[in-house]
Amino acid sequence: RVVDIGCNIGYHARCFTREGASVTGIEHDADHCRMLKALNDLEHTHFQWIPKPFEGASIGSYDIGIMLTVFYHVMKNEEVCRAFLDKLDQSVEQLLFWESGDDPRKEKRLIQENTGFTRYEKLADTFGTGKLRELGVFQK
Repeated sequence: RVVDIGCNIGYHARCFTREGASVTGIEHDADHCRMLKALNDLEHTHFQWIPKPFEGASIGSYDIGIMLTVFYHVMKNEEVCRAFLDKLDQSVEQLLFWESGDDPRKEKRLIQENTGFTRYEKLADTFGTGKLRELGVFQK
């Protein structure tokens, strides 16, 4: 069971679906949702997706979470950040694959101090949209 938080156009969600995982994608951007649906139809890789912000979505629990360059968008608003972290802690039971925004240290600290994800392993430095980022995995 995999949840792709902020799945954009569903690339990673479709990859996990093709491998046999039960996948839910969360994406609130209407343009991304239209493209996601078209690509799912084209590739015949249908996964459940919810067109809402993650912190407000009604979802179950998952073994694995994917959260790539998503959290930094909400962490500046304290109320939204708290709701997001609460939902993350409730929804993802084992592993969280994460890629940072432009402040990896702050994101890691917020996740580790406000969820059950206490263990972290850095996988790589990454670079995207003009920002140095970090890719890693959190474990409960």
